Amino acid sequence: MPTMNLAAETATYLAEKAPVMCDFCSTPQPSLHEMSLFPCGTFVRRTIIRDDTLLNAVCLCHAELPVLPGDQALDEECNGPWAACATCAPLVAAENVEGVADRAMQVAKAKGHPDAVGLAIVAAHAGYWLHKEGARGADAE
Repeated sequence: MPTMNLAAETATYLAEKAPVMCDFCSTPQPSLHEMSLFPCGTFVRRTIIRDDTLLNAVCLCHAELPVLPGDQALDEECNGPWAACATCAPLVAAENVEGVADRAMQVAKAKGHPDAVGLAIVAAHAGYWLHKEGARGADAE
C-alpha cells in the first residue's frame, strides 16, 4: 500500500480547490490579481497541540516553542508576499496593526466563529509585521 503524504496532498488540494483568501482577514477573493501584495521575508511559524491546548509561535526566529513528547506539531514556512483584500490593503499599507486586527476579528465573528478563531488569525499577523519588507531585523532577500 503506498504511503500518503498528507502535507503534499493538502497543499495540492489548496492550490487547486481552495479559494484565494486574504492573508489578513481570511475572506475569499475572486482572484489574486485583484489583491494587493505586501513583500515579506521568509519565516517558520510553529503550531503545537499539547493535551487540549493549542500553542502558536509567531516565528521560530523570534520565539522558541519546543516540541515535547506527545505533542502534535506543525511547522509552516511562510515565504513571499502576503495578499490583502481591498478592505485590508489600505490598513496594511498604513501599518495600522490595530485596524487589521479589528478587521480580522469582525470577519471571524461575522462568519460565526468563536473569538479564539479571530485571535488565532490576529496572532498569525505577528509574523508578517516582524518580517515585512523594511521591518527591523527582517530577512534580507
